[in-house]
Amino acid sequence: MLDADPFVVNEETKTMMMQNIAFLLAQFLCCTVYENIVFSWVMDEQEIIDSIVDAVSYKEAVRIAAFSLVGSEKCLTKRLEKDVANGIRQPDIVARLCALKRQMEK
Repeated sequence: MLDADPFVVNEETKTMMMQNIAFLLAQFLCCTVYENIVFSWVMDEQEIIDSIVDAVSYKEAVRIAAFSLVGSEKCLTKRLEKDVANGIRQPDIVARLCALKRQMEK
């Protein structure tokens, strides 16, 4: 979980987050107590998944399975509009994320 104030997305913070995620995931993978690890995070590009997998050294016995949970455009729009109404997101988020969703579906 991330709780940063101010929440800033730039190259420095992206690099820091990727390093933190890779470190934590590697710690779970090295721990013999766990048989199954579910890593859940919003990753909208295959490159992000690939970079995390590449950054984590893991045993050959580890099986990686990626799943995408994608809501309908109608559901996405409804949720985003609620966030806009509550002042959580900017109004342009609906058009941007719907365009991204269409791009991902290609």
